[in-house]
Amino acid sequence: MELQNAIRTRRSVRLYLSDAVPPGILKRIFECVRMAPSANNTQPWHFYVIREPALKSKIAKMSYGHRFLAQAPIVVVCCGKSYAAPYGWLGNQMYLLDCAAAMDHLTLAARNEGLGTCWVSDFDQDGIKRLLKLPAGYDVIMLTPLGWPATENFFKETRVRRPLQNMVTEIA
Repeated sequence: MELQNAIRTRRSVRLYLSDAVPPGILKRIFECVRMAPSANNTQPWHFYVIREPALKSKIAKMSYGHRFLAQAPIVVVCCGKSYAAPYGWLGNQMYLLDCAAAMDHLTLAARNEGLGTCWVSDFDQDGIKRLLKLPAGYDVIMLTPLGWPATENFFKETRVRRPLQNMVTEIA
């Protein structure tokens, strides 16, 4: 698929088929994630790929009503480790932007494969950290279901967006 098409047709999917995601597709997606940029090439992320139904259900319950997480064949948990950035106003929060870039690579690579995702950032951080027994220093940054959309013709061009002239100022 052409990149522009993947960007224009990526949508938040909240209804999934139970069909498994083949390992080869999952590997291709994470090869794209691996290429995401990070400050000083720190790569502060670690991803948990959750297929176990009981664990997906627990994560969904800790995600304040996002029950569709448990419906997808996979829940991806993006975790990040803070690091001291020697520059910039973000300081030790730079890992949040790094992880966001990696998640964006994931969602676009998934769309390229015909899979759906949905950024979920509303969850019980401490509960999921305990559930997954995260190593010290890691935070849960974002969750996404990953699977085949249950709705046919789901991937239409993204709905209404602000016009360019309302979001870009060019200074010559």
